[in-house]
Amino acid sequence: MLAGTPQSQLVEGDKVKKVKGVTPEAMAKMECELARLQESMSSIQDTYGREHLQLTVVKGYLGKLLGNARIVRYLVKNRPSFLDEFQSIAEANSTLAQEEFV
Repeated sequence: MLAGTPQSQLVEGDKVKKVKGVTPEAMAKMECELARLQESMSSIQDTYGREHLQLTVVKGYLGKLLGNARIVRYLVKNRPSFLDEFQSIAEANSTLAQEEFV
């Protein structure tokens, strides 16, 4: 944990941290990579809510379309692969893993 924490975030930030087997260059690389990962996570978190809402709306719309027998007959005859995909989306319980709700 010490090796992965940027120097500026340490309580004693003025002291040089020493970790056995880790060179200062490797330490700097790890800190840069950690900063990039945190930026990526922030970007994902920013878009997650909007994308989840869009998927929920699409799922509901597909469910309504699949409730129409004429549309289902058309898909069976002309686009069976679309029908399979639409059904799997409409029948999905959630876009979140169940353990995330606990």
